[in-house]
Amino acid sequence: MKLRYLFGFGVVMLSAVACGSTAEVETSEDVADSTDEAISVRPEVVGGYDGQTGNIVGLALKKDGSFFYEQTVYCIKAPCPPIAVTGKWTASKKYLYLTLQDKSQVRWGYTLSSKGILTLKDKSKVVLGTLKKQDSYCRTTTQCEGQSYPMYRCIGYQTCDETTNLCGYSCGMTPCATVRCAAGTECVAHPSGTASCEATWSGN
Repeated sequence: MKLRYLFGFGVVMLSAVACGSTAEVETSEDVADSTDEAISVRPEVVGGYDGQTGNIVGLALKKDGSFFYEQTVYCIKAPCPPIAVTGKWTASKKYLYLTLQDKSQVRWGYTLSSKGILTLKDKSKVVLGTLKKQDSYCRTTTQCEGQSYPMYRCIGYQTCDETTNLCGYSCGMTPCATVRCAAGTECVAHPSGTASCEATWSGN
């Protein structure tokens, strides 16, 4: 499974000891500032985003208003899967508003280029990272729920492509039917008809 362990993301700061981690979320005092026109679940922003630079591995903004993003975690002993953050999102033309599970709020400035490059900025307009827009984003098939991907009229199963991090669907019996994964991991089916055990995904 493709993972990028990048550094320098300034909104969420993580510290870890032997893969344990705590997250401190920096919230903007003017999160509720709505002078930037209408705030809604904007269709042009819905989709998956694959991290290119910065500390976010991937981001999914779903059309039902929910989101998750995965961020690099620092730890001493591998494996060190990314930390997942979940909640609700809305956006204006300039800002992305995230309401996390603990009800705290974050506002990121953003631009989305014609080539699908999403650039995120903090409240001081410092670039946090860039991500490339695609139909979906996944590291495990569990994350594909509620995202857009091709469906076929057959009995089948969700897949997550380990190369492109895209959700998909394949006909037939899932290869996970014959795979047994260790505690703390889950089976992920791939479009190639193979399967692998990956760290269990759980959003915070």
